[in-house]
Amino acid sequence: RDYYASRGLGDVYKRQPGRCVITGSHKELIELLVSLWDKGQLTLPGKNNINHLADFIFRYYDIRYENDPEESMSLESIRSETYFYHEPE
Repeated sequence: RDYYASRGLGDVYKRQPGRCVITGSHKELIELLVSLWDKGQLTLPGKNNINHLADFIFRYYDIRYENDPEESMSLESIRSETYFYHEPE
């Protein structure tokens, strides 16, 4: 019998890695990720649009505001930042 198959779903979620917490100059990270994506050097599975990139950033990075490190950026704020740095074709 498979050890992991016999465990509860809660244990599976506990093994999932947490989001990487980013504080300080988060704008540089977002600018870098958008730049790599615009140049085709960062590919994501599924839809290939700027909203999908923002969703990816929100899912894997817990970005905190510089002036309030206890508050995480919302998905809408991250989308706004990605649009700001995105260079439309």
